[in-house]
Amino acid sequence: MELLKCQLPPELWMVICEFMEPDELVKYMGIHSVFYDWTMDLRYREVELKDLQPSRLLKLIEKLKTPDAAGRVRVLTIFPVALQSAIHDDPNGPQAKPFHPLLRAIVQLLRFKQERQRKKARNRLIKERYHDVKDAGQELTGVESVNLLWHATSGVPIHFDETLFTAIKPIFGSNLERLYLEIPLVALVKTHSYLTALDDLEELELDLSEDPMGSASKLDPNIAITSALLPFINRLSRSLRVLSLTIKNHAQLSPLFHGLGYFPRLERLMLNIPFDLHHINNPSDFNRLLVNHPNLRELYITHLSCCMSHQSPREDIGKRWVWSCFQGIAFTDLKTLSLGLTHAFHLRFMNAMTPLAQSLSSLILTEPVLHYADVENVLTFLTAPQLSSLTLFVDTLTPQLLALLAEQRPDLEYLDLKITQCSRAEGIQGPHDEPGFIYGLETYHKSHHQIYSAWKLRRLSIAMWIYTLGPREQPELMKAIAAKLPKLRYPV
Repeated sequence: MELLKCQLPPELWMVICEFMEPDELVKYMGIHSVFYDWTMDLRYREVELKDLQPSRLLKLIEKLKTPDAAGRVRVLTIFPVALQSAIHDDPNGPQAKPFHPLLRAIVQLLRFKQERQRKKARNRLIKERYHDVKDAGQELTGVESVNLLWHATSGVPIHFDETLFTAIKPIFGSNLERLYLEIPLVALVKTHSYLTALDDLEELELDLSEDPMGSASKLDPNIAITSALLPFINRLSRSLRVLSLTIKNHAQLSPLFHGLGYFPRLERLMLNIPFDLHHINNPSDFNRLLVNHPNLRELYITHLSCCMSHQSPREDIGKRWVWSCFQGIAFTDLKTLSLGLTHAFHLRFMNAMTPLAQSLSSLILTEPVLHYADVENVLTFLTAPQLSSLTLFVDTLTPQLLALLAEQRPDLEYLDLKITQCSRAEGIQGPHDEPGFIYGLETYHKSHHQIYSAWKLRRLSIAMWIYTLGPREQPELMKAIAAKLPKLRYPV
């Protein structure tokens, strides 16, 4: 307590706060303004308007009406469904009904007038709650990042609450730097008109799920793309640095890529889409999008399967299509390339991809599963001398595969391998054999130690991909490999 009476500089108090637990800071909130500000910043810097109990959510909204709390919020997560439920929540709950029909009729007659008064009072209460949300929205103008999570229930029509979005519209103002929308495409059609003041938005992430009504919906997703999605994205062309699109609709995406304009500041492009001939029937539209942005620094493309994914075209048509998507593209300063495609790495595709890899420092290939010959092809087109990070999904890890990577990329610093199994040597068929791999590595290292000794690898990650469970790290494999590499130490 003597320390609290000292006249210390504010900067020193801030350092002291960094070494204190949040529970300790709460105790001293009323003693010093530094503790108060620090605690309030921790409490309100990230706020979630989510599926709390209605009373708790309404209490949080009441607090956000004050500038002291709302002015500290920088990251805000909004669940419109949770807000709607809280606003329309009846604090009195439904009235219990007598079981006997005669008693029920008598009670209904006695309560008729009372029920009308109760409904009027409830409507006034709902109106007041909307007004509270609006007051909080007007104070939350300093928010820098917003996550809007729709979470519509499958099979239930989406109820777009115009009053609610009018109330929270001030949140989507000129101070917003990042916006993440996880929303059905049908809801975006109505929502995007409330997002018109995003003058300086730098990061836009759209996760567009399917219409929860399925075929019962009258809205054509292709019309929704051209009428809502395209105007919304193009309106932000001046400021966007990051654009991420996740599309889970059975829509034709060629008009989307054809209609997207030029984004002079765009540095990172992330596409999680059905990347196939059925959804992009004109590959030149996709190609045009990449050609128009030669200054991209990060490019991520991941294929999302849909009900038409199994309807593969003829092999020659598929090869020509994927080549047309990437041919003629040359990025001036691309540093990270991530591909999760179902297309095999055939020669024509690799030739088209070679210009993309000239300046890479990181390459991530999450699909398809690669065999030894595929890895050889991949390393052939990796001409970038500054490549320092490599992520691959390989079928079988063998000492020969490891030596191939060491020989072809001696300057590699980080290697991340997802595997389905490991084996003692190439060409040996069988189940996962960890002891065999360790024994084979020991034997192979004796005759090829110069390859391993020249490898500059500093970080290593190996995980076995187990379907339905996901990746599982393999510490014994990493430990055995680390023992053979001079610059790599375990744990890695």
